[in-house]
Amino acid sequence: FSIPVMGWWSHSTKRIGLPTRRRDAEGWLMAGIFSALPALFINSWIFPEIVLLFSPNITLTGLERLVAVISAPVGEELCKAGAIWFFASKIKSPKHGFQIGFTVGLGFAILENLMYIGVLTFGNPLTMLIRGIGSIPGHAVWTGLTGAAIGWALMRGRAIELQKAAELGLKIQPPEEKDAQWKLVDKKSGEVIETPGQISGSGVEVGASGVEIWVPSAPIIQKEPWIKVPLPENIGLGLCLAMMGHASWNGILTIFEIFAENSGMSDLSFVVLYLILTVMMIAAVLIIGTGLLHSVRAAPDGSEVDEYQAQLAEMTQQRF
Repeated sequence: FSIPVMGWWSHSTKRIGLPTRRRDAEGWLMAGIFSALPALFINSWIFPEIVLLFSPNITLTGLERLVAVISAPVGEELCKAGAIWFFASKIKSPKHGFQIGFTVGLGFAILENLMYIGVLTFGNPLTMLIRGIGSIPGHAVWTGLTGAAIGWALMRGRAIELQKAAELGLKIQPPEEKDAQWKLVDKKSGEVIETPGQISGSGVEVGASGVEIWVPSAPIIQKEPWIKVPLPENIGLGLCLAMMGHASWNGILTIFEIFAENSGMSDLSFVVLYLILTVMMIAAVLIIGTGLLHSVRAAPDGSEVDEYQAQLAEMTQQRF
């Protein structure tokens, strides 16, 4: 269950441009794991007590289905949002928010799947394993939506400070763009080659006429996602989308279980069709996730706000 976590950290570093310290990443993962504990309390005690208060004659199966479709999407997404908010000081932009939210979702899925394994003897082992493994990308994408929305809100909050500074008469110049400086680095030794004729530690020599750079004969094709999904910019909207995605996932599986039960479907047919349905749902989530990642790469990273704030701090110190 930790394999997707390692894959995500590698992807977010190389493709999104967000280098992550191991200590921070592990903190986000542990927060996701611990956020499953209050969610378990909500699903196992608070919500069932509320349902039994208004409908004391409900069957156990009916109660479990209500938990899956209502309590789990609402309670779990709120708990994961709380875990994201715990790292508000680390969230500078929607990029950071999505990265932290995605990791929190994976951490939540780890503990949830461990609980699935713990109760395998009380249900259909294969079905519960399929449900547990299949929910991993869903938890990550749904919580990533919430994290991106929190990132937008926090970045705007920091920008409000700049607006207040402007009202006080402090003029802040936009950060100047610096010319990119290219350097030739020997791949083997890591040594910077600065002058023609210089020989590096691994024997690479730059001729007097300079270095010939390979230019592709055809333009490089950037792979576009099948769909482009915009990031939510409002926390309420982000939470609602996360809850709707979660509820849709559990609802589809619950409807299929009801259909299989009422149609007298054999166990073998049920498992095969359940597996096919889960694979189709995972594919849909991955396609949506690809569209979201495209929007994440294009989203601001908060660096401009950092530079503005640095200027504000320096100017405020000079003024007072």
